[in-house]
Amino acid sequence: PLTGGEGNWTMELWYRWTSSTLISTMSRLTVPGNLCEVLSIFREADLVHNWMPFVTGGDTNWSTELPTALVTSLNAKIPILPRSICTLIHRGFIDTLDTNGGISIVEWTPSPEEVVEGAFCGIPMPQPRARSTAVQVQLATTMVRQDETAQNRCVVIMAGDNDFKVHRRLIPDIVLRKFLAANSKVLASKICACLEDMEGRGYRERIQADAQGFYRLVRQRAGRHSTA
Repeated sequence: PLTGGEGNWTMELWYRWTSSTLISTMSRLTVPGNLCEVLSIFREADLVHNWMPFVTGGDTNWSTELPTALVTSLNAKIPILPRSICTLIHRGFIDTLDTNGGISIVEWTPSPEEVVEGAFCGIPMPQPRARSTAVQVQLATTMVRQDETAQNRCVVIMAGDNDFKVHRRLIPDIVLRKFLAANSKVLASKICACLEDMEGRGYRERIQADAQGFYRLVRQRAGRHSTA
């Protein structure tokens, strides 16, 4: 694996090509923060520019019925790709505390057939940016759980398949490896920076406001799990 660590975070990353244009990755990141704080990095998806490399903007709509679902768009310009990309994602949060000791996050790009009158599962879909290449996420998963070996730290395990729409012959492995190593370091350090300055980055206010009751539900379930 590719490994790295600096300051208050550590990361391991594995990757492999699974088709001519599809790459699969899995990473394990340890960061400071409690469960609600680390989950806010993914729940407050409109703040993704704080930590995701190369993202230039995007929009997010949250479900009005379920505090555990949202749809978001990611607009990005990645150096090894010839054009800007836009990815539309549905993201859901699943309580797996009893089975895996944490909260699972699943995300994918809904197919055109699943989008009805501009909405997926009743959530309006953000409009993709013009003159950009649409990149689909077939399935990505993230597990966030408290680190059992250290207080006020969490482990984040991310896995996903992404179609770059560029043949692997055009991206030499040495270039891809260097890109993934640099990208992972930036991502990890920026997530850590957000967790160390939650007020300045806008996450603390969102957690405290808890407009849809998501963080209250997480605290209740985590509290019951820890005493079980």
